[in-house]
Amino acid sequence: MLYLDVIRDSFLPIVVAAFGSTVIILAVTGWVHQIIRKKL
Repeated sequence: MLYLDVIRDSFLPIVVAAFGSTVIILAVTGWVHQIIRKKL
């Protein structure tokens, strides 16, 4: 299974990228939510 070997070799970068992007999206969403609440 060629693709599973590639995924296994790149597992750590995939997990770090997924976790990092999730944290960034949550932070930006919270920041925008605070700005919108202050304006209302």
